[in-house]
Amino acid sequence: MSQNVVIPEGAVLCFVDSGRIENGTLIGNGTKVMAQQNVVFSDNILLKGSWKADTAYSIWFDFKSDCIVDSSGRFISGSDNSQQMNNILLFDNLLFNCGVYYFKHANFQLHSDMIIDGGNSVFKWNTSLKADCFMAIGDSRGKWAGTSNIQLKNFTIIGNKLESDIKTEQCHGICIRYGSNIILSNLQSGFNRGDGLYIGNVYLESNIDHSPSYISVINCIFSDNHRQGSSITRANHVDFLGCKFINTNGTPPQAGLDIEPNDINISAYENCYYACENIRINNCFFSNNAGNGLLVAGRSKNREGKYIVNNIFVNNSVFDRGNIRAFGLKNMQVKDCDILTDSYGWLTYRYSTEDVLIDKCKIICCNKNNDFVGIKVESTSENKHNNIIISNCSITNFGKFGIFFNDKIDGISGRIVNNIFHKCGKNMKKNDLSKKIEYKENIYND
Repeated sequence: MSQNVVIPEGAVLCFVDSGRIENGTLIGNGTKVMAQQNVVFSDNILLKGSWKADTAYSIWFDFKSDCIVDSSGRFISGSDNSQQMNNILLFDNLLFNCGVYYFKHANFQLHSDMIIDGGNSVFKWNTSLKADCFMAIGDSRGKWAGTSNIQLKNFTIIGNKLESDIKTEQCHGICIRYGSNIILSNLQSGFNRGDGLYIGNVYLESNIDHSPSYISVINCIFSDNHRQGSSITRANHVDFLGCKFINTNGTPPQAGLDIEPNDINISAYENCYYACENIRINNCFFSNNAGNGLLVAGRSKNREGKYIVNNIFVNNSVFDRGNIRAFGLKNMQVKDCDILTDSYGWLTYRYSTEDVLIDKCKIICCNKNNDFVGIKVESTSENKHNNIIISNCSITNFGKFGIFFNDKIDGISGRIVNNIFHKCGKNMKKNDLSKKIEYKENIYND
C-alpha cells in the first residue's frame, strides 16, 4: 500500500499470522484492530482518523527497542520511534512491551479516556527546541482542550539535559496543561531540561475555571531535572503520594517541588479562577535539590482580597538536606515531617501569609557549626503574617536561633507551644514590638 486508504465506518481489521500493512496512510473510521502480538503496522505507515482495540500493543506498530544509553542516561544510539508513538496514541488502551525506546521528536498529545501502561519501559527523548515536552495533556499546540480520565503508569522518561548545550527551563517530561481525573503511577521522569512534571496554564476567562484538577501522582520519582522536580503554577486538587523529588540542579528555583503561580495580570477578568489550591503531599521524600525541597511561592492577594495559593497539606514526609520556603498563602499545614537541612529549616517572608501550622516535626541542622535559624518568619510594613502556629516540634542544632520571628511592626500573630529545643544558639527570638505571639510550655535542653 502506497496511497491514502479510508477504511469504511465500523469495519474490523483482523490480522492473521504474519500479515501486516506497509507504506502509505491509513485512515480509520471507528476501526477496530484485532491481532496477535506481531507487527501489523510497519514503521512507514501513517495512521489517521479514529481507531480502537481492546488493547493496543506496542509491537503492533513496529517499535524498535534498540536504544542504548550509558549509565548516566546519555544517548548513544537507537532508532527513532516518533512515528510509531503518534500511531499508537490514536488508541485508548496501550500496553508497551518492555524495552528501551528512542524518540527524536516529542510533544506527544494524549486524549481523554486513555490508559498507557509502559510495561516498565524506558522512553529516551531528544529535542533541540527551547520549549517542548515529551507527553502533553490538554494542549494541542496552543489549541486548549480539556482532557479527562487518563492513566499513565510503569515507565521511565529520560530527557536530554546531559547532551544538550541549549539552556532552557521549558522542556518538561510530562505537561498537564488542562484536564481532570488524571493518575500518574510508578513513573520516573528525569534529566529533562525543564521539570519532570509540569502542571498549569495561563488560559484565562471570566467565570470559567480552566485549572487542571483532580490529579493523583503516586509512587513517582522526579530526579536530576534542570528546573524543578515538579512544578505547579495552577491547579485544584493535586495529590502526591509516596513520591521522590531528588537531585534537581540547573536553573533557579531548582526545587524538588515548586508550587508557584505565574506572575500575570488577571485584573481584566471577572471571577478569575487562577489559583493553586488543595494540594496534598503525603509520605514523600525530598533530597539533594539545589534549591528548596519544597517551595510554595504565592503572591499578593487578588483584587477580591483572596489568596491565590490555598490549602497546602504536607504529611509524613522527609526532607533530607532540604527545607521549606513558604509565603503568600492561606492555610498550610505541615505535620509529622522530618526536615534535615544544611541551612534553615523553614522561611516565611515577602508576601503576607495566614493560617500556617507546623506540628509534630523534627527540624535538624546537619552542619555541626553553623549560623542558621530553624524557623524564621519575617514581616514588613506591607506584608504581615497571621496565625502562625508552631507546636509539638523538636528543633535541633541551629547555631543562631531555633525560632526567630523578625517582627518590627507587630505584624505577626501566632503561637509557639509545646516545642523542644536542643543545642540552639538561642532558642527563640522575637522583636520587642511583637505583641501577638503566645509562648507556652516549651522545653529547652541545651
